[in-house]
Amino acid sequence: MCAFMGVAATFVSSTLVNQFGILKAGAVGLVFQALLLSMAVAVYWSGSISHQSPLLVFLSMIILSRLGLMSYGIVGAQII
Repeated sequence: MCAFMGVAATFVSSTLVNQFGILKAGAVGLVFQALLLSMAVAVYWSGSISHQSPLLVFLSMIILSRLGLMSYGIVGAQII
């Protein structure tokens, strides 16, 4: 899944750069990651993580948060 997020980040980052510019695209990627990780923590703190459905939501949010981090990395590499 992490490798798939890396490939998806390649396409997402180009769209973000075209839409927001190169500096704001990195910020958008980090905000996306922080938002998904915050939601994952909220699901974890809800206390119902022992059930299968909330656990899958929690894990999915963590996996999707990698998309924001990898998008930020790709944008950062373009700046350098």
